[in-house]
Amino acid sequence: MSLHRFLTLFPLLLVLLTVSCKKVKVDENIGRVNAESIIEKDGQLFLYSKNATVILRHGSSKVESGGIQIVLPDEVLRDSDGVWHLPLRSVNLLMNIFKPWKLKVETIAIDPGHGGSDPGAVSVGQKIKEKDLNLDLALKLGSALRSCGFNVVFTREDDRTVPLSRRGNMYEADLFISIHHNASKNINASGAETFCLLSDEIQDNSRISPAFQIACEMQKFQSQASGNYGRGVKFAKFRVLKDAKSPAILFEAGFLTHPDEEKRCVSAEYRQIMAEALAQAIARAVSL
Repeated sequence: MSLHRFLTLFPLLLVLLTVSCKKVKVDENIGRVNAESIIEKDGQLFLYSKNATVILRHGSSKVESGGIQIVLPDEVLRDSDGVWHLPLRSVNLLMNIFKPWKLKVETIAIDPGHGGSDPGAVSVGQKIKEKDLNLDLALKLGSALRSCGFNVVFTREDDRTVPLSRRGNMYEADLFISIHHNASKNINASGAETFCLLSDEIQDNSRISPAFQIACEMQKFQSQASGNYGRGVKFAKFRVLKDAKSPAILFEAGFLTHPDEEKRCVSAEYRQIMAEALAQAIARAVSL
């Protein structure tokens, strides 16, 4: 390197050295993540490893990793002494990013939400019932997954009522996916979101970890297909997720109460694009 080049880069190198050498204070919970390095910069906490980079912000439960948003059940806090804090249950969920879990998937159970006497939400403009959109997207996803070599079963393949208590445990599958479309009183609410189980057994990640990694890929691929960043990967105690005998995911494809998003969701062509994107995401996740 020439002297001129070195002198040009020296200020940047000095800044990086100063940042990397700065002592970052985190509580013992965040310390469990075992990140290779932790850096505080511009009021944000960066956790680095060879597998991922995670960005945390004070006062927010939303963290970023790999170009997607992950919404933890607890807020990240930085106290007056400069120490970063995060409750253990959220740290255990966060650790799934840094510890990839290999899942063998042969059979996938797909659950088209609602059906029969339960219409679900209704689109704001064209008054199309969610149950019909869920079924069509689920069938398209099943076809795309079969093309990828997976065995696929459905909790329903037509417009019938399936008790919520049966959906999650109807089959002995390797992966369970429930398909829905969203609705809100806020007509500006938009974007797909992907849910994993929020379990009280925070130490047992045997079902949560592989589902979380697949959910992250689904959220990433749907963003590419829809052009919408989406609402991220979230955690919830939905009945179908709790009842599932395998790693389980609930996917909300978009808001039927958002005028523009409704137009996309009711388009058969768009649902085909989304189905193929989700199938590619699942295939990629289980082959990583």
